[in-house]
Amino acid sequence: MKYVLVLGYGWTGSSAVFDLLKEYDCSLPFPTEFRLIKDPKGLMDLRYNLIDRWDSLNVDEAIKNYIWFCKKVNRKTRRVPCQIGLNYSHYFNNQFLRETKNYLKDICNFSYSGHWFYLDFYRNPFQLAFNKAISKFNRSLRNKDMYYSDIDGERFDYLTKKYINSLFSAFCSDNKTIVLDQAIPAQLPDIASHFFDDFKIIIVDRDPRDNYCDLIKCKGLMGEQLRKKGDVGFFVSWFKKLRKQIRSSENVLYVRFEDLIYKYDDTVSLIETFAGLDKGSHSKQKCFFNPDLSIKNVGIWKDHYNQDDIRKIESVLSDYIYQGNTIKGDNE
Repeated sequence: MKYVLVLGYGWTGSSAVFDLLKEYDCSLPFPTEFRLIKDPKGLMDLRYNLIDRWDSLNVDEAIKNYIWFCKKVNRKTRRVPCQIGLNYSHYFNNQFLRETKNYLKDICNFSYSGHWFYLDFYRNPFQLAFNKAISKFNRSLRNKDMYYSDIDGERFDYLTKKYINSLFSAFCSDNKTIVLDQAIPAQLPDIASHFFDDFKIIIVDRDPRDNYCDLIKCKGLMGEQLRKKGDVGFFVSWFKKLRKQIRSSENVLYVRFEDLIYKYDDTVSLIETFAGLDKGSHSKQKCFFNPDLSIKNVGIWKDHYNQDDIRKIESVLSDYIYQGNTIKGDNE
């Protein structure tokens, strides 16, 4: 299957490209963020613990963490009873947990009944006292089912790609390009090769002055902290750290949000060519992303209540200020 991964750094405009790709008949965007790889307890953590940090206890803990995570994203967000989920059960046609179970069977050698003192850290005092009491009669009663795997990296990647393809085969039976939002960290695009064979990555960035103001306005990420303390130094450090490895490649395209507004035709054409999209399939042009409407999100820094903060950002992050040219990063 073919994938386009749309990434951003947090309030940098990646949703604009995601919305743009909704307008093509040859593409099919996944309806919600695909968090299965990058989030804590996700596939990145699973790979790290099974391959780079191998220890029998780490293996067991990582697999159980992944099962826990999958159960959470599988469910639907509800108000009553209150619960949070991503509704993967619905989007993957009720196949998500079944495909996950099959995947874990493939990567595990076997399961066994065992115990490690580390597991007692999770238990409250009552549970510890109970286990201590019953262990006097039968120590095996405190044992838990545990997982073992000694899979190598190449085999892990192969089975994981097969697993992800199986999931999206349940999501889409047509031969369309699957568009995923925030599937991997924008600062680590190279890891995509562990999870996808045929992929393109589009990373969207934005003028740091507008990024700063939007974080404060929406109270996203550290936005509330920035609003309360006006810690521009912290924002600058965070901004630059995320962009430490900016570089284009055959599979990675960097797009400025502002170019989607001011250079709409050229930027759309660039994205079409890069992602291999049929220009003729752009049947819903400007239905989901309209630059005439989104222009209101450009230059919001001009109305910011503290222009001293803006001037500090301009001074330190001058290479990232939008001036009608492509972004200039540390590695250029």
